[in-house]
Amino acid sequence: MEDGTDVSLSIAQIVQRLRGSHLHSQLERQAKDCLHRPEIKLESLKEDVRSFLRASGWEKRLQNAVYRELHVQLPQCHPTAPAEHLKEPLAYMRKAQASWEKRVLKSLNSMSTELGVPLARMRPAGEQKDLTNKWNEMGTDEPGLWTLTSALALGNLPHLKD
Repeated sequence: MEDGTDVSLSIAQIVQRLRGSHLHSQLERQAKDCLHRPEIKLESLKEDVRSFLRASGWEKRLQNAVYRELHVQLPQCHPTAPAEHLKEPLAYMRKAQASWEKRVLKSLNSMSTELGVPLARMRPAGEQKDLTNKWNEMGTDEPGLWTLTSALALGNLPHLKD
């Protein structure tokens, strides 16, 4: 019973919002104008006005307006999304980010071990002095970057695999 009450409450809110809109005044004016048409009969007034509005495209405009109001009113959720995505999307993103960072760190560590290039080490005093003196030329003293492999592979990006 509670679902029916929620639905009727949602419908009432949407109707209330649409009543004050420009679309409502246009729709009302169009319905009044169609009353002067010869094909509109008093015996079937309601159905004739509905069919006129349907034929002139106003039904689609009203459906689109209701659809927009539903998306403004209701939270965006995908019916097949896991519960962890629905209750706290930022927590899910943080968990995914932490997982991604661990994978990148693991990949960097394995590449540095494979190439024999330490990621962090204490420099000897003489080398520190040389680096301080040649700070501007430091880019030319680096080992060749062509020996390094890419940290990202197609396997790390599952949404691009097809």
